[in-house]
Amino acid sequence: MYIANHLPWFWLGVMIVCLLVESFTLALTTLWFACGALVLIFASFLPIAFRWQFLLFLAISCALLVFTRPLALRRFKLPRAALNSDGLVGKTVLLTATASAHEKGAAKVNGVVWSVASADGAHLAAGSECVVTAIEGATLVVAAAAPATAGAGTAGNGTTAPTAAGAGTTSPVDTTASDVNSATAAGSATTATSPRTAGAGQATP
Repeated sequence: MYIANHLPWFWLGVMIVCLLVESFTLALTTLWFACGALVLIFASFLPIAFRWQFLLFLAISCALLVFTRPLALRRFKLPRAALNSDGLVGKTVLLTATASAHEKGAAKVNGVVWSVASADGAHLAAGSECVVTAIEGATLVVAAAAPATAGAGTAGNGTTAPTAAGAGTTSPVDTTASDVNSATAAGSATTATSPRTAGAGQATP
């Protein structure tokens, strides 16, 4: 059996594969299986059957996963969002490296740097805001964030303000016109009354 005759190389291959998977997931999961394979590289030089080596590999890896992983998470203070990435979908992120159809960019989320891929292949420059649409392994699939429509609110406020002012405040032009009409009416009443007063004064003697 080829594997039985080359066990150190077999466990070296297992360790490399586990490290590659860990580099893409960044979940501190397969790292411990890589550590188990590292131990078995040296244990394979002992006269131990392959099945017992495999069981030893599983025992060491699972023990490290259960007991060491929580300590490592607290030590490196990895945010739960980096491990449970479902909460990142729909979140707005700021690109730290340009992403396009032919190259991946980068974005920093909660202190963790993620690889970024453009959802529609569009060119996304560094410093632009994007929305996470999906997650593929350790890569965020993002699309350009929709620009804010600031003009609608400004136009609405500019139109409403004069209307409200007009409704609650009397226009200076209207006030002046009312004063002129009042003065004209008073003058007409004085003119109409004056002849009668003069006539009455002449008839008395």
